[in-house]
Amino acid sequence: MDHKKALILELSLMQPALAYDPTRRRAWTSASPSPAECAREYLYSQPCDYRNELNGFYTVNARRIRNHAKYYVFVVCYNELANLRRIAEMYGGQLGISATDLVLCYVVNFTPEPGSAKSARDYDVFCQSVDSVLDLQRDYPFVHLLAKQFRPGEGGLSRARKYGMDYCLHCFLMSTNVRANHFIVSNEGDMLSIPVSYLLSYDAVFSATGDSFVQGAVHYPEEVKIAPLLDAYTRIRESVHLGQGMSPRHLNLDGIMPIGRNYAISPKLVALSGGIDPIFSAGAEDDLVFGADLQIVGGDKLKQHSPIPLTTSPRREIMIVRDLLEGRNSDAKRVYENFHSITDIYDHNWEWYKGQIPALAEYPATCRNTAIIANQFYQWVHRTVAKRHFADTDGFGDIITRYRQHDIAYWARENALLELYRCEVGKMPVHERLRLYHEMANEALAWFNDLIPDDIWFEAATFTLESCLADAAVDLGSVAAEETAHSADPQSRFERLS
Repeated sequence: MDHKKALILELSLMQPALAYDPTRRRAWTSASPSPAECAREYLYSQPCDYRNELNGFYTVNARRIRNHAKYYVFVVCYNELANLRRIAEMYGGQLGISATDLVLCYVVNFTPEPGSAKSARDYDVFCQSVDSVLDLQRDYPFVHLLAKQFRPGEGGLSRARKYGMDYCLHCFLMSTNVRANHFIVSNEGDMLSIPVSYLLSYDAVFSATGDSFVQGAVHYPEEVKIAPLLDAYTRIRESVHLGQGMSPRHLNLDGIMPIGRNYAISPKLVALSGGIDPIFSAGAEDDLVFGADLQIVGGDKLKQHSPIPLTTSPRREIMIVRDLLEGRNSDAKRVYENFHSITDIYDHNWEWYKGQIPALAEYPATCRNTAIIANQFYQWVHRTVAKRHFADTDGFGDIITRYRQHDIAYWARENALLELYRCEVGKMPVHERLRLYHEMANEALAWFNDLIPDDIWFEAATFTLESCLADAAVDLGSVAAEETAHSADPQSRFERLS
């Protein structure tokens, strides 16, 4: 084993005590300290052994090339061995970018499961990935490697993203480039393509806006269109994710939600927000929580959307749509609530998942099937509408405060709110409860139809009196139920899939 790899693996085993401190958040103002001062203050608030660890990785990585960077990209990689070279090639082909302009940091991570055969295989992939990135450094001097072996019960997307984000902040502080618009980009290891103007496009946005968070667009490969229901699912998903956050109707969604596959953020805003919460949770909630922190720091004025595209693997979407159409008790909410326990999804690369798409094309895109794959996103819109209706209820504000103080995570917040709603409607007479349910369902259906692509439209949302508020009870389409909320006349603008 060469000396450099030995140093990387030694650093990968360090386990500093990491936590998020909400008291470190600072409101953004035009009179705030400089980006470097904010970043330095934030990093010095972190444990000393963690700072030493980041500096250790930087020392190993940066001795090859002068750091004159202005663009810092971190890519979280778990079992992404087959895709590592593709990512370096994409960034190596960026227009107008020299090797000294860029830091591309692979966060190669692994969390063991004692006694698991899969865990042993994953460790082999981890070691091969370390070797692969070290090989890439010979061809691409801007490549950095941050390898982590997390302890059981601690590893996950949030901790890996924290390492990537904080490492980029450390590189920002070490850069000799003092005049550029510096920004940090978040990607994931299953990315398939970016345009050659990807970084320059983000640069143009930051040149115009200064300190900000910019959510890019998530695209899917053309092969998705082979299966109409998979295509509809991905388009509805992205429309609802982005549309709710940008809508003036949102309540406690905390504005535009960061989607870690493709966003960029100024170093100053990262530091003022307190960074990413590393605490392990079963669900993939770091994006949602980070979005809430950014909202507290700067509100909507510092968040924006740009159509800068990144094409990603639809592996998780393929799995969810398959399970929904096969009648399994699975949807996006359940999958993301248990995100870190569904690790076998990473056992296959894009070529394997591409081969699964023709089987999904066999399912006809009937109204009923379209309702099945769209329903979970309608449920999300319905929960947002419910927040508006129950916002003045005693206890609502306390739950939101606990979430914003990081005392509870996103899904715990949603479940606590659901119990609050149930207690509240339990006090209502049946006729008053029915009126409320109708009002919420009508509002949610109208908003959902407004958010989703124009070639998809739903006539009705059905519910039962006993369980209107439960996630699995709110449905789209024409199934039998006690009550049905109908949408407004589409006036020929919408066509239902049939």
